[in-house]
Amino acid sequence: MDAKAHPSGLIVAEERRKHSRVTLDQQLEFLVGQMKGKARLRDLSLGGLGLESPDPPLTLGAKTRVSFMLGGKQLETDAVVTRHDGDQVGVEFIQLAPHERFGLEESIRYHAQRSKPRGQG
Repeated sequence: MDAKAHPSGLIVAEERRKHSRVTLDQQLEFLVGQMKGKARLRDLSLGGLGLESPDPPLTLGAKTRVSFMLGGKQLETDAVVTRHDGDQVGVEFIQLAPHERFGLEESIRYHAQRSKPRGQG
C-alpha cells in the first residue's frame, strides 16, 4: 500500500492490488536457489500470494519458485518477493503459463463462492 496525503492532512493508505484475492490457509513450499523452505499460504490472486512465517525467511526482491496444491492439482511457478512486513510476505508471480492462469482463475472463483455468506451469489 502507498500512503497519500488527504486534503484533511491525514495520511491515507492506498491499495495497489490489481486482482481480487481469496483467503486460504494451507502449506506452501518454496525454493530459493538450492534452499528449500515452507510457509503458510494465506491469500491468493492472479497476481501473487500472501505468505506467513516463511522458514527460512524470504528477503525482499528474492526470486523464488513456489509450489502448492490448487484444486487438487500441484501448481509450481516462479515468483519474486515484493513485500515483507514481519512474518507476512507478499510474492508476485513472474510469468504464468496459460494453463496455470486458467487453473488460478478457476480456483479463485471456487474459493470466492465458498467464502460468500449464504444467500449471496
